Amino acid sequence: MSTKKLINAPSACMRECLYGFSRSFPSLSFHDGEALILNKIPNEARTVAILSGGGSGHEPFPSGYVGEGMLTGSISGSVFTSPPKRQILRAIQKLAESNKEVFVIIPNYIGDRLNFGLAIEAAKDEGIQVDSVVIGEDIALTTLGVTSDAKRRGMCGLIFAIKIAGFLAKEGQTMENIKGVMESLKENLASFGLCVEPCSVPGSGLLFSLEPDEMELGVGVHGEGGVKRIKLKTANETVRILVDPLIDHLNVGGNDEVVAIVNNLGSLSQLEQWIIAGELQRRLAKRQVILHRLYVGPLFTSLNMAGIQICLLKLTDEQNKQLFLRALDDPTAAPAWPGTVLSRPTAIPSLNKKRTSPQSISLSGGVLKDNEADIVKKCLVEGARRVLEKEELLNHLDSGCGDGDCGTTLSKLAREIIKGIKEKTLRFSQPSQMMYSLGEIAEETMGGTSGAIYGLFSMGASAEFSKHPTITPVTWGQAWLAGINLIKKYSAARIGDRTLLDALEPACETYMKVIEKIGPAKAFSAAFASGIEGCQKTQYMKSATGRAGSVGSSLSKEVDAGAFGVTLWLEAINNELNPSS
Repeated sequence: MSTKKLINAPSACMRECLYGFSRSFPSLSFHDGEALILNKIPNEARTVAILSGGGSGHEPFPSGYVGEGMLTGSISGSVFTSPPKRQILRAIQKLAESNKEVFVIIPNYIGDRLNFGLAIEAAKDEGIQVDSVVIGEDIALTTLGVTSDAKRRGMCGLIFAIKIAGFLAKEGQTMENIKGVMESLKENLASFGLCVEPCSVPGSGLLFSLEPDEMELGVGVHGEGGVKRIKLKTANETVRILVDPLIDHLNVGGNDEVVAIVNNLGSLSQLEQWIIAGELQRRLAKRQVILHRLYVGPLFTSLNMAGIQICLLKLTDEQNKQLFLRALDDPTAAPAWPGTVLSRPTAIPSLNKKRTSPQSISLSGGVLKDNEADIVKKCLVEGARRVLEKEELLNHLDSGCGDGDCGTTLSKLAREIIKGIKEKTLRFSQPSQMMYSLGEIAEETMGGTSGAIYGLFSMGASAEFSKHPTITPVTWGQAWLAGINLIKKYSAARIGDRTLLDALEPACETYMKVIEKIGPAKAFSAAFASGIEGCQKTQYMKSATGRAGSVGSSLSKEVDAGAFGVTLWLEAINNELNPSS
């Protein structure tokens, strides 16, 4: 994990962060002296202001949740440090100027409890109507048998509290009513998390270390270690490790109902984050728990920590359920709230459209004799075998200028071709349908650029075959050329750009030049030689397309992987047509 930071000075991080945030959302006001963010948009129905805060380093908390329907104001301290009493008091005073009451949501950390407590008591002495709730829902220490609420740290469950309290304030509820709902919410809220990489504080190194095959269970959000170090698990196993204790802690049984958060602690990739979200849904379903809403994202972070927290809020009865869901679904102006209209389930059924088979598409064209179809089948089998043999080499060739997966991708195609042959889903007797099927296989199994290129080639060839009532050696060349032309129609790649076309196109050109003079076997032998020659030339080319186009030419010391892959298919065909060569 990198400790590099794009900052000016560690001591200025918090204020410079808030300044940039407020410039992005000018309807919020930034009070630099108090590190205070306020919602400037009035609401006459609201009589209670909602305030929360804590140390910085947890962005978007708290400032990202300022906006109508959530916080009226937020207060921030230095990185992982509670704001002092003076600043908190000033925040309460500012909010009291335009609101009858101020309700404060305090994260359960000793520094926050003490400093917010001092400020609240001082505000009361000034006659300000102010009250508070402390939110601490982490169960990490509970799993070790610690039952004290004082040890339950405030985590991403704070976001549920802020959203629901903000909704109640927006609706004109009194502070007494809001506090009552918050106290009920606390009893049905639980979070548990882990990390695979620790965070680093600006100006410092990593706060603890993990081996590459380790993960830390029960980590906090201030860089502190967790309660247990375990071996790295799959996403499925990780979710089980986190969710089952939450279910047990909240006494959630079959058909109980919850809403949930998957909180990215800072630098977990979006890919991993959404995988975890899917696994959470599956795990809850397996435990027969009904999930009504799922909110996902970096909602309450720990700087650049790579990890997740899962939070469950149990919906204990119908009245409680309807209130919480209405609060969560209510639109808010707060920029960091992840919920949208798409967060709610709809009654629109999913579209399960059946895949169109090539047999259901009008694909005419000539039919091959049995012995001809058998040759085509053998060519594909041999080509697939050669690709599988060269998988590692293809990946190696692709590693310098690509993403190192050409062999893996082509092998997927090869395996599906072999599977199709075994299951007799490829119609070798009719080239138009065979090429259409091969194109679908390529698109679906290879994916990405390679799948599209092979798919275009197959589609072009299929369309050409369908025009010819009789299939001759010349027809094969015409279909070959049609496939190349369809690739070139949608791709900027041309000969000389270090792509598979550098082998595929010269081979086709040679075949078409000599096919009527020397016959198919010798013509293909000449074509194979041209393909090999074209592939070899790519060793001295700089890629002009795709990912490889942004890599320096100094890295292009091997032949192009895609072109080499083409020569494997050409070699297989040549060996079938010229067995003695």
